[in-house]
Amino acid sequence: MGTRSRIGLALGPDQIVSVYCHYDGYIQHNGRKLVEHYNTKSAVEELINGGDMSSLHSTHMWESAPLKQIIHHADGRQTTDYMRDADDNWVYSPVKAEPSPMYYSERGEDAPPKVSTFDEFLSDDCGEEWCYLFTPGTGWQCWKLGWGDTNTQEYDFITEEPLKDGISPVGTF
Repeated sequence: MGTRSRIGLALGPDQIVSVYCHYDGYIQHNGRKLVEHYNTKSAVEELINGGDMSSLHSTHMWESAPLKQIIHHADGRQTTDYMRDADDNWVYSPVKAEPSPMYYSERGEDAPPKVSTFDEFLSDDCGEEWCYLFTPGTGWQCWKLGWGDTNTQEYDFITEEPLKDGISPVGTF
């Protein structure tokens, strides 16, 4: 199961272009990756131009699979086990040299960015739990969605705590 998110770029007053991201949408992962790696308008445009994605920041590819090893025991039995790294995570192959998004278009799907209003952006129409919006001149803002409820709450990237004012309007252009 994924932690779904929506990642957007403010184009103007009440106009946002955004994409869906299926995995790792929580602020501690996608939020930090957006701030660290996508902190200019051009970087966000490039990210969003790829369309909807499975993962924002991954070395996996669509054809990646966990590596298996066959263990030959002294009694003649053979067992299969997954190879693991020093942190006990499965080792995958093939992998990308540098982390990048895993776009659905890379496996042949048509999942282009969508243009919406600010309210539509926060509507969690794909079950998004987090929304991230980059506004030129302002930077990133983040909202935790209430799974269709009206308790949408804006969060602070540094403290990861809710902001007192709730929903903030999109900045001026």
